[in-house]
Amino acid sequence: MHMGTSFYLNFTLRQARVRNADSPIHLIGDGDPSEFPFVQHTRITDLTGADFDGFAEHYVHSSPNGYWYELFCFQRWFLLRELMHRHDYDVAFMADTDVMLYANLTEFVGAATDRTWLAAFNVSAHADWVHSASGHSSLWTRTGIDLFCQLLLDLFQVPAQIQRLDTIRQNELLNNHLFGVSDMTALYLFYQDHSDAVLNLSTPTNGLVFDHNIGMAVNYDHDEYLFRNGQKEISQMQNGYPICFNRLLEQPVRMATLHFQGNTKNLIHQYYTGPGIYRLRLYRTVRLQVRHVYYHTRAIRRQLPRLRPLVPIQHLLNSFQGLSR
Repeated sequence: MHMGTSFYLNFTLRQARVRNADSPIHLIGDGDPSEFPFVQHTRITDLTGADFDGFAEHYVHSSPNGYWYELFCFQRWFLLRELMHRHDYDVAFMADTDVMLYANLTEFVGAATDRTWLAAFNVSAHADWVHSASGHSSLWTRTGIDLFCQLLLDLFQVPAQIQRLDTIRQNELLNNHLFGVSDMTALYLFYQDHSDAVLNLSTPTNGLVFDHNIGMAVNYDHDEYLFRNGQKEISQMQNGYPICFNRLLEQPVRMATLHFQGNTKNLIHQYYTGPGIYRLRLYRTVRLQVRHVYYHTRAIRRQLPRLRPLVPIQHLLNSFQGLSR
């Protein structure tokens, strides 16, 4: 799901297709359908319904994030539910649009689910402390998404479920400007209720793991992966998969996804494995190098104030703008 347009969609949407060409790829949002003709576009307003609207009537905001942002983070799961039912999908994968996908999901589900399951998402070793799990990369069965959406409604309407959120709000460790109640809280509670039927994507399954955040060494546990220059160290690309070394298991693992949150989005082009868009990749490479030079030079200039004024970075970037066209 994505509102508007962003440069990294050119990479993440195409990357998803590399190993999943036989699976339909949906982009739920409000963008121009002609920009990415290889995906199926669905407008958000085409998927809303009574539960989507009704949830907003009962939602109680208690998050450091903005009201409308957090509300939609909850409501988006109703859009996924509607999409799955409308297209009669038994299983669907939903990811944030800054996630690069390298795995064939049909093969992953077939190999990883040897038991009855409802959903799969990222749960850390410290989930019980932070009362949080992440759905930035998640797999859902139709039964699973139905149950989760019902939980979302109940959390703000059913007294017993409201009490669960109130208990979390009263946690002094979480009662600050960094934490709050979000859909990640709801995912954690869903995991509590159905732990035997939720696959944890944070831990390797058949040598394959889904990244929590490339900008962190943690995936399931602290200092789990080799970390260098502000990101998980990708030792190599092997058969189309990024390879990271798991320090706890003392072995390399294949990354099914890489999650480029925040400023790491500027690195996305470096990990695209598909064909085409050469000029855009070149432009993003040059742009990144120019930024590195600019900020490195600025740091030096702070120590040597007599240096001549720097060329504005926008002037340098404009010099290379034509490469992206």
